[in-house]
Amino acid sequence: MVYKIKPNASEPLTPVAVIIEGGSDFKGLLTEGIDPEDGTLPRRWSLWKTVDPVALKAGQVTFGTPEFACHYANNVFVFKDDINLKVFVANPRIFLSQSPKMPSDYRVMMVGPKGSGYHTQAKLLSQRYGWRIVDFPKIVEEKLADILAMSVKLPNNVSQKGPCKICMSEQELNEIKEGKMFPAWKFLPWIMEYLDVPLQEKPPTPPEEIVEPDVTQMTEDEKKAYDKEQKKKAEEKKKKDKEEEELRKAKADRHARREEAREAG
Repeated sequence: MVYKIKPNASEPLTPVAVIIEGGSDFKGLLTEGIDPEDGTLPRRWSLWKTVDPVALKAGQVTFGTPEFACHYANNVFVFKDDINLKVFVANPRIFLSQSPKMPSDYRVMMVGPKGSGYHTQAKLLSQRYGWRIVDFPKIVEEKLADILAMSVKLPNNVSQKGPCKICMSEQELNEIKEGKMFPAWKFLPWIMEYLDVPLQEKPPTPPEEIVEPDVTQMTEDEKKAYDKEQKKKAEEKKKKDKEEEELRKAKADRHARREEAREAG
């Protein structure tokens, strides 16, 4: 049996991008407006598949929808919105000058239970695209082993110019040793340290502007209440300053003892 296949007579010889109207699903985009009985070739997906070529050229991996689609040179393209669709239709060659390529800063996070194969998939992606693998559990495991092996826990070293040395409190380390649940976000500084990303301490909150009331406009009872409140605030501040000074002294003392212990071996 011989099939006679002919090009779509409704399309010009020089390919132009044509918007596909009424596309309700991805599969329908391949045959929308084509009569299979007259031997016209159905469309096919481009190398971009369902990724928006306009967004990809801008460094973003964004998937299109059937609502915003067109065909060009018998290939189907989909876009995230009407703006990208019209930009592509105006000049498709700009976005098709080279094969689709993943952005160099693209990131993928893979999670799964043990034995699910996500490590294998990560290695395959690394081999295919040259991406660096950042193994969160392995980094945490090695970092914990280093800290737990220390005879004296070193103080944190937060730097803006290079890698940081972020440890944990004695209480947190004891909870980890006991196998208690521990929030994963607390390990993020270790990941940043592994990636050589400088960290910095959160700047202190600026003091609130205090507007003092006009005492001259107060009644006698209001003045007495105001003076009593000010006296109470002064006593609370004095107590707080004393507690903070004691904490600073205790911290300095602990630091000195750690240094002495480290020098003594």
